Amino acid sequence: MISQRSQSGRSSSKKRHQEDVAIRQDCYTKWTSLLRSLTRTVDMGSRTGKGGGKRQIELSVYLQQVLDKIPEFDTVVAKNFDRVKDVTSKILHWAWHGNRRFNAYFQDTYLLSESETYHVTDVDVFDCRVFLKGFEMPDSFLTISGLQHDLPPGYALFKLNERYTRGEKIAVRSAWHDCMDSDDYFTPSAVYRWFATGIQEALEYLSEQKDDVIADVMMVETYPTITLQILNSKQRDNDDVEDAREIITVHLVPAIKGAGWPHGVVLQQPLPKMKPYCELGMQCLQEIHDDICDGQSMWFLEARPVKLCKTLESSKCYANVSRDPDRSERLWKFSFAPVEEHFMRTISQFRNGACAADQVIKTIQLIISKSDESIEQWKTLDLNVLRTLIFWQFKKNAPKIKNPSDCFLFLLGQVAQAVQNMSCPHFLLPTLNIMESIDSESAGVVLKGIYNIIDDMEKDTSSLLVYAGLKERQKKEQLDEEK
Repeated sequence: MISQRSQSGRSSSKKRHQEDVAIRQDCYTKWTSLLRSLTRTVDMGSRTGKGGGKRQIELSVYLQQVLDKIPEFDTVVAKNFDRVKDVTSKILHWAWHGNRRFNAYFQDTYLLSESETYHVTDVDVFDCRVFLKGFEMPDSFLTISGLQHDLPPGYALFKLNERYTRGEKIAVRSAWHDCMDSDDYFTPSAVYRWFATGIQEALEYLSEQKDDVIADVMMVETYPTITLQILNSKQRDNDDVEDAREIITVHLVPAIKGAGWPHGVVLQQPLPKMKPYCELGMQCLQEIHDDICDGQSMWFLEARPVKLCKTLESSKCYANVSRDPDRSERLWKFSFAPVEEHFMRTISQFRNGACAADQVIKTIQLIISKSDESIEQWKTLDLNVLRTLIFWQFKKNAPKIKNPSDCFLFLLGQVAQAVQNMSCPHFLLPTLNIMESIDSESAGVVLKGIYNIIDDMEKDTSSLLVYAGLKERQKKEQLDEEK
């Protein structure tokens, strides 16, 4: 009986695997067919060429209709962002003024720019970096990273400079002892103890004061970050705002500003190394270099949950980190958000902005938000993943991308390929897979959704309006006019 059940289980598992493989092959075939049919020039002599040109024009028209609706999407994000700023600025203000350690170690958020502090990962998900104060001696702590130190890609240790004299080490320990462990590592676990306490005390104080701003805010301890869940009642009660989510999620992330450029990270431009594209790319790298020389931080260390790469399971690095809790609690995660902003500006200037890269990303986000499948399974395709994919897209295919339609089709193909392989290499750390956390079940659901989009668009380009939620809206507007 047990043997029959195990054979049945293996059979069903094999069948699901075969179905997944078939879907992956069909998805790639359909996308290739769609790409070929829509990127043919209008003046080609063959019948297919003329049809392709006509369909390309149709897709451009439909995509422009979607792009015209992007400002509405931006409005929702902006309103959510305003709510996030109101909540976080008040909580962090009282934590900074009411908690001695918070005041001693963290920078006042009012002195920081919004671009440094906040990061949008989805229409209703935001990161809020809470930066530690700068060190009196810039090289007080040194960043240790790389597989040669048995550290997973994308992570680093932050340790007291061993070259310091005994007196210098005593001075640093005296100033930062609450953030360090007994081995002189500056650790997220040490920071978290009083970071969470400061946020909790601020929330309790504001609740006692019956402050309306934080009336619908709940704190969740998600070590090594703090998660705030904000009831979005203002938007929920507003019938004029579409796609408003009831809950806004904010991750409060302890962070350290990096100086210079980290060892072992190769800074590459997001455009091909060929004329005329390399000129714009080199200009981007020069701007980044100038900002570094001016003392601006182009990278951060953030306290994030440690997610080990499955491809390293057999390595010494994986064993050392996974079997040693103390070691994993010392790890900080690299963030290159300022550099990525430079990359997006460069790509937006490509062909004088004719490719509308930023708006195409928002189009994909809009399609995801309209998905009939579980929105949680699509969460893997957040803004970080979509931006990284578009960096790789322009790096490899810039000469072929001439308009928003080309940009959209190539990005859709990149998304399908990334989900299919469950892999998206970080643009600056290619050994780091930023989609490592996706499981095969979620990948299968998302891949089927992408396959349906590609399949329907291959049959009828106007289906783009359906997936972006415009056709239903148009019908509703027509009915309202008739009434």
